[in-house]
Amino acid sequence: MPDGTPRSDALRSVPGRREAAADEVVLFEAGSPQVVREFTAERQVRGYDFTTPFQLFQDTRSDGSPLAPLAQVPGPGGSTTELSGEGHGSSLAPAPGRSGYFYGLTDRGPNADAPDGNKSEMLTSFVPRIGEFRLVGGKAELVRTVTSKGPRSLGGVNYSGRPPHDTSEVIDDVNATNAAGGTPVPVARDPYGYDSEGLVAQPDGSFWVSDEYGPYITHFDADGYELGRLTPYRDSPDNAYHKVIGYLPAELANRAKNKGMEGLTITPDGSTLVGVMQSALQQPDLGKTKAGNVAPTRIVTVNLRTYKTRQYLYLLDDPSATGDANTALAALTKGPASTSPRSSRTSTSAPWSASSTRQAPSSRTTRSRESRPRTRAGRSTCPTTTTSASTPSPSTPTARGRCTRRCCRPPAPPTAARSSRSTRPSCPRS
Repeated sequence: MPDGTPRSDALRSVPGRREAAADEVVLFEAGSPQVVREFTAERQVRGYDFTTPFQLFQDTRSDGSPLAPLAQVPGPGGSTTELSGEGHGSSLAPAPGRSGYFYGLTDRGPNADAPDGNKSEMLTSFVPRIGEFRLVGGKAELVRTVTSKGPRSLGGVNYSGRPPHDTSEVIDDVNATNAAGGTPVPVARDPYGYDSEGLVAQPDGSFWVSDEYGPYITHFDADGYELGRLTPYRDSPDNAYHKVIGYLPAELANRAKNKGMEGLTITPDGSTLVGVMQSALQQPDLGKTKAGNVAPTRIVTVNLRTYKTRQYLYLLDDPSATGDANTALAALTKGPASTSPRSSRTSTSAPWSASSTRQAPSSRTTRSRESRPRTRAGRSTCPTTTTSASTPSPSTPTARGRCTRRCCRPPAPPTAARSSRSTRPSCPRS
């Protein structure tokens, strides 16, 4: 960002306020009123001052030579459209332990809005990829490219940007449509179809990548081969082509069209992935209401030791007025993270933590077993004799559990959390 940029356009966090330039990310430190980062600050980071401008993406390789065009797409009347660059701006992630290096992620490839309301794909052979970049002399140079591939044990087949069988989304094939005189022709589905959106780079060189087709979360090694995948579809025929290591909540399959797991991050201790859905789910009970006009979207955490998941509701700011959607997610500490909502107006970014959200109900159970208090014997304990005067966190039960003498009422769903400050009767003891 050039020196002299007005403070209102700077990327910053301010006590009591949440603001940023459109589509930018504000970094917050949980519980601290101080400004954490400000791009107009006079300090050096990795050899670059925050006021030093640099071009993020150049159509050059590390030796300065230009990137070859991806393709030339034929159009009506003998016209052609050249596709240049490689579009690694879907997500960015720092390279752990390597100063001046970062990774950029492509999405499913070049696409555009089609006249029939679908998306149209111009390069069906495109392979989603990760680019490694190096900052040199004010430029971000592409050092190498890692293409996404299936498991080595299954032949390491290249991923594609085409839709998988799990999604109902239809994408038009531009070339086939033109050849058919303008009649829309959908692209063929692919079990390796992926629309990559969120990126996490690991110290061991591997990557976690989220997707907005399924949505899926996939672990790739340093060479781009799939190490494992989490999916919301337990009985999908596409699972036979992947190494399924865990399952995401089934209701995520109700994601709105082209709005899946847009952001992905990892807690600093490396124990938990945190993903955010771009917008609310198109649940069956919404009827004709569009998910884009509903405030609660979902944040999903994945324990990387057990691959168990949790969901939390995250409220967008007035989505009916602004068309808000989440763009990115960044972990600041073990607990809180910062989300970057997308807006047609000025975007706002807000800190998120489990204590500031409500745990979302599961489609399988009305209450998470992990959220109930446990005794050493593994049984649910009786509720305490009084309720807290403050609002409980999602990890704290807000309804009674059952004791071994069945003296307490059945547990209530998480959405029926009680806020009463009155004293609760204690469970009788013998």
